[in-house]
Amino acid sequence: MRRAYNGKWWDVEAGEIPLYVADMDLPFAPEIRKALIDHLEADTLMYPARGGRPGLSEVVSDRLGSRYGWKVEPNHILPLSATVPGLFLSVAALTGPGEGVLVQPPVYPPFYEAIRYTGRNIVSAPLAPPKYRVDRTVLEASLTPDVRALMICSPHNPTGRVYRRSEVETLATFALDHDLWIISDELHADLVLEGQHHPIAGLAPEVAERTVTLYGPTKAFNIAGIKISFAITRNDEARELMQHRARGSAAGANTLAQTAALAAYRWGDPWLEGTLDYLRANRDRLGEVIDALEGVTWHPPEGTYLAWLDFRRLGLDDPAEELRRGTGLVLEKGLRFGLDGEGRGFARLNFGTSRPILDAALARMKGVVEGASREA
Repeated sequence: MRRAYNGKWWDVEAGEIPLYVADMDLPFAPEIRKALIDHLEADTLMYPARGGRPGLSEVVSDRLGSRYGWKVEPNHILPLSATVPGLFLSVAALTGPGEGVLVQPPVYPPFYEAIRYTGRNIVSAPLAPPKYRVDRTVLEASLTPDVRALMICSPHNPTGRVYRRSEVETLATFALDHDLWIISDELHADLVLEGQHHPIAGLAPEVAERTVTLYGPTKAFNIAGIKISFAITRNDEARELMQHRARGSAAGANTLAQTAALAAYRWGDPWLEGTLDYLRANRDRLGEVIDALEGVTWHPPEGTYLAWLDFRRLGLDDPAEELRRGTGLVLEKGLRFGLDGEGRGFARLNFGTSRPILDAALARMKGVVEGASREA
């Protein structure tokens, strides 16, 4: 596993087990591999077509319609270099310097970066553990006069929540009532373990007019290193502004990434269904261990391959640091996902790995937790 082109395994020390970066220690779909090989054997790495590889936007449009009932015109889809640049681009295009952007901690750290580094203000409406459900009263209480946009993560990173339709409707009506833009990171949409993903822009035309959705194949099809994403909006003005601003930062996706995305969406779903079954089994195995431990709690994720673990009963402010120092198990620090300490006492574990690696990691975690429980 420790290869120069495998970042999370290369960046840790020998003997450590990295379950922090959100990609999977699993093979990707053979259909994608074949498409990439065929592309290289065609002996061209020239610039792709200006509007993206022919057929790619149509495949994305068809997928969103067939899987989620969301009708998207192909020309409403803007290919980007990656999702994180899409977050920055969306905030910069839809809000002004000094304006507020509402987020719901704990949440993916680039949300904060996209707001802070573009000169906007972070406004927090925390999701409450252990269920992390959307609550309109919290949103209303957190709203400030300078807020111009609402950023959401659905399915949610790091908690693994798959929002019910009623929750998505709550977010949409809140945004409409307060004339807010919606920036919706739906990169994990295809990684639903139970329930159903509901694209917020698919609720109604008036919601779609105020929404930019970020979607792509990199997480679900385990091709994160190839980098591609799609910004989707039916608002022509917003899309044109984003396209203009993307010129020097996030424009387009490289030609191999477009080939991989096209292959994933055309032929990769059988592989994806098998992978989802494997992830469900890994989640269940993780649950067996957590349920037997005193001092660690969680809300079993309904989507993604990420588990948000609560170590607060053990009195550990930074459990990821304790685990790495004590056992060489490397998890993502919970503090990175919160503001004002919302992530204190938490750590994020990536169970998108092989069963032997997962079992070895859980044995290490069990030893630390049982030791801390005896001292508590």
